[in-house]
Amino acid sequence: IPSGTKRTPSGFVWKAENENDPMLITHFVNPIDSRVYIMVVNKSLTENKVFTFKTDTAVKNVKEISKADGSEKAIDYKTAEHKLTDSFLPGEGKLYALYK
Repeated sequence: IPSGTKRTPSGFVWKAENENDPMLITHFVNPIDSRVYIMVVNKSLTENKVFTFKTDTAVKNVKEISKADGSEKAIDYKTAEHKLTDSFLPGEGKLYALYK
């Protein structure tokens, strides 16, 4: 882990299954409605990556926010397992809305 970088805390709502994968994870909270958002960025600028994430058991659904128009779109979130696997192009970032 690079100097100055923090690992996600043990009780964090969103965890990478492999914390050594080359990614950035950022947490946002909408101050108006308290909705939680997670931004994930593939740090590799040359390789496609597939990342798997585990969410807190309080998370009931996850949707991706469209880069084109900001709408929410359904993704393959495994509710029973609290797990999401998604693919990323080199340098790509994806924004997810969490539903509790």
